[in-house]
Amino acid sequence: MGLDKLKINCLLVEGVDKSGKDSVIEAFHKLTNYEWAIINRLWASIYVHGGFNNRNINYVNLFRLDEEYSKNGTVLVYVTADTKVIKERFKKHNEKDILDTDIKLIKRMFEMYLKETSMKIIRLDTSKCTPEESAEELFRKLIKLGYNGLIY
Repeated sequence: MGLDKLKINCLLVEGVDKSGKDSVIEAFHKLTNYEWAIINRLWASIYVHGGFNNRNINYVNLFRLDEEYSKNGTVLVYVTADTKVIKERFKKHNEKDILDTDIKLIKRMFEMYLKETSMKIIRLDTSKCTPEESAEELFRKLIKLGYNGLIY
């Protein structure tokens, strides 16, 4: 089989810091026995944090790549949580790289990206779920989209 026919299930996982991305990814890998390629942060984070930090971002190229990945079936998983929960997680981990006042703005910027992306989107709210419950929810939503493991 040529590389032009090779397809693999790929997830791009995005979201605000302390939304639960790493925990969901770890639980999902355990649930699916590492059958998925998962990229933790990519274009949405470049879009959000580049804009937030006033960086010169090539948005045309960013959305061209976004569109190419969408053609290959890549799914964007947006992990979020209530702003209050995210603030509590920052305090629990003693991290201060994002100010409390900036969390809502960053969430809004992610929402702006989600309106522009060509990729299929799955939203996960981790506010009241364990990572394992969120991983199971993600798996169910992927099945509804027609994904069921490795595709070769």
